[in-house]
Amino acid sequence: QENMELPKRPGYGREGRKIKLRANFFQVTLPNVDFLYHYDLEISPEKAPVSVCRDVVDAAIKHGEFKGVFNGCKPAFDGRRNLYCREPLPLKSEEASLKVTLPGTDGGKERKFTLKIKEAGLVSIKELDQFLNGEFRGKVPQDAIQGMDIVLRQMPSMKFTAVGRCFFPPPNGHCHDLGGGCELWTGFYQSVRPSQWKTMLLNIDVSSKGFQKSMPVIDFMLEILRQDRNRVLDTRWVMDERDKKKLTTEIKGLRVETTHIKRKFTVMGLSHPAFNNRFRLEDNTETTVEAYFRNKYNISLRYPHLPCLLVGQKKNSVPMEVCNMIPTQRKRLTDEQTAAMIRKTAKPANERQRDINQWVDELATASDQYLKNEYGMRINKQMVAIEGRVLPAPELTLGGNPQGSALTPSDGAWDMRGKSFFEARTVEVWALVCFSHPKWCPKEKLEGFARQMGNVCRSEGMRMNPVPCRAEYASRVQEVEGIFGKLLHDFNSLQLIVVALPDRGNKDVYNEVKRVGDTVLGIPTQCVQMKQFTMAKPQVCSNIAMKINGKLGGTNHVIADSLKATITDDKGNGIFNSPVIIFGADVTHPAPGDNGIPSIAAVVASLNRNASRYCARVRPQTHMKCKQAQEIIVDLADMDVHIYIRLWRKLESHDTQTMFRRFQVLLEEVRAVQQACAMLEKDYQPLITFVVVQKRHHARLFAEEGRDARGKSRNVPAGTTVDTVICHPFEFDFYLCSHAGIQ
Repeated sequence: QENMELPKRPGYGREGRKIKLRANFFQVTLPNVDFLYHYDLEISPEKAPVSVCRDVVDAAIKHGEFKGVFNGCKPAFDGRRNLYCREPLPLKSEEASLKVTLPGTDGGKERKFTLKIKEAGLVSIKELDQFLNGEFRGKVPQDAIQGMDIVLRQMPSMKFTAVGRCFFPPPNGHCHDLGGGCELWTGFYQSVRPSQWKTMLLNIDVSSKGFQKSMPVIDFMLEILRQDRNRVLDTRWVMDERDKKKLTTEIKGLRVETTHIKRKFTVMGLSHPAFNNRFRLEDNTETTVEAYFRNKYNISLRYPHLPCLLVGQKKNSVPMEVCNMIPTQRKRLTDEQTAAMIRKTAKPANERQRDINQWVDELATASDQYLKNEYGMRINKQMVAIEGRVLPAPELTLGGNPQGSALTPSDGAWDMRGKSFFEARTVEVWALVCFSHPKWCPKEKLEGFARQMGNVCRSEGMRMNPVPCRAEYASRVQEVEGIFGKLLHDFNSLQLIVVALPDRGNKDVYNEVKRVGDTVLGIPTQCVQMKQFTMAKPQVCSNIAMKINGKLGGTNHVIADSLKATITDDKGNGIFNSPVIIFGADVTHPAPGDNGIPSIAAVVASLNRNASRYCARVRPQTHMKCKQAQEIIVDLADMDVHIYIRLWRKLESHDTQTMFRRFQVLLEEVRAVQQACAMLEKDYQPLITFVVVQKRHHARLFAEEGRDARGKSRNVPAGTTVDTVICHPFEFDFYLCSHAGIQ
């Protein structure tokens, strides 16, 4: 099992009509050398930012004293430890140690660093070339691909703000305000990949990121608190505890620059206003921050009534008015900022294609001379042309008669109105909780929604009582558990609680509803946005009915038996002729910086032959130091045992195939599934198919001919599939657009 390999491509697909496409991949020639020379760098003091590490290496290359080491070479550096050259460096020993001095920032002291360089090995470009040409089909030469990737990223990294694999040039005024002190920058994503064209392809995509604006801290405060400027800056105004807590949450951890001494600090919190913020001087006399700035710097504070910032490790108090926010800082966006970002970045396909081509021009301008002169490389600025296929939509079976009724989706979607669920549930006892004031959402609105749901459900073969057992109002998130508990106490046969979410703060209410419903009381819940709730349109109610039916154990639709018969293994046997369990597994991580929050590992498994009912297991998972290890589901075998026991009793069959939809750390997780099987019965070894499903791959497909584009966004049609050119040279992968583009 240690030698487990991914399967090779068995052939190319033939199903579906052909479609001419352009993809956001660009040919790039290989370096005109057989080898790249790889060196390991160590820069001390440690923990210097990537930008500082780049400055250290750049200074070492340019400094006359070190010409003997770099010998005119212009290496590529990843900002941490890896450096690549086209020629070997004339190191006089196994490790060269260089002393580098950088000027102080903003008038501060000079910064001294030690740069140690040692050989890490040769990277074979020739081996990569042979791999691309199919001369051997062994392990992917990942070291050569990594070397090429760093070479291609060298100049963008020097000229633009880098965030992961994305680069953001200065917006020069062309940016969108996201509110809360943030602005939207637009840049590009870049990565290099092997292709079927016997060369490497450069994947370029549009990228957007929210950055902290360069602005006075007082302006930042006003944006966060959403207060009238004249009112806040009036010396009679006092910041209340609620506003202080809100501002502290948003500004803590961000860096500011003082205007009176040009120093940069990290904000640790807020303290008292400058006029009464007292501390002792070195001579043990007591003064206030306001008096100190007047006597020490000859600065008369205009707003001494505002809280001071606590900055640096010593948590010194500094007035807001002498501080500016440092630009290009990143912090987790709020829900409102994220929504604004989505609205501003949603573009039709033709505009996105145009933007990508513009970024390729920008990249070429930044990198062409370096790539050509140093490595003999060139980027083709034309998107690759490929031929895809549009697969026919799978036929679905609904309810409505003993044999069921057939339905074929159009553009990856279908309308359930007037059609019946395959297996409908009955909702007799359900409750309604509305997070609004009766003045804005009167009782008539609640009754109207319930009545509309009853009508829509009836038309879809599902009975839902048009009168809830109780309809009540709530105003605070803290009320959720009490209300739900009382409902369950008063109505023993309660099946469902529908919650109308408030217009503001709905995320907190939603999270609490799911926490209480799913983990405390075990009652199904259905949340509805207030706008959709009050309008109660039939289409919206139809979508809600589908969710409710599924949550109560019903089945909305299944894949037609005629289609199942066409899904066979490599021997032509129908996969669904024997019981099949479809697993899904994933690990969800907290946002960067949320170290106190565990990762969440989840596993689900299908419970019937139609793969329409599932059971699930969810567990917290502590952080691991190794980033790759974080993707392993630590207790996967144990989690699977719980599911298998339930399946054992339901399916009563040992002859089971498993389709496992996950890729991260293949070997460990396949072994875990096999261990779970062995725990149930010795020598139980079902067939296992392991399927990778990746969403954030940055591949974008564009219809070359206008008649093939769909909708207002002009995206490719649902079912568009590509398994040539931009895919792996010989491994079994493909791209599938399974539904129509939403935006």
